[in-house]
Amino acid sequence: MNTPRESFISIINPVAIAIRWFAPLALAGALAACDDGAKTSSSGPSSMEAKIEGNIQDQHGPIMNSRLEVTDKSGEAVQSTELTANNHYSIRVPAGTTYPIVLTAYPT
Repeated sequence: MNTPRESFISIINPVAIAIRWFAPLALAGALAACDDGAKTSSSGPSSMEAKIEGNIQDQHGPIMNSRLEVTDKSGEAVQSTELTANNHYSIRVPAGTTYPIVLTAYPT
């Protein structure tokens, strides 16, 4: 099993996205996400699908060739995507996912 190169904690609901990150391997990571401007917050199951997109990079630049995984409040993987040609990702979090969620990038 690969060790996470970057770890990102995201508290997300379908309307607003608040992102926090930490780097367990002393990497200063960055995760950019979109938000529709509404400022509400809640936790628990979502009633609608959420789309998250952005770029993954560290202090050396873009992080290519990685797998981005989304896990729910209980640690269950709910979605994943491969980043191969660039560092941009777009991922959908299914309706019914329990928040908060965690996004983790694993090198491939």
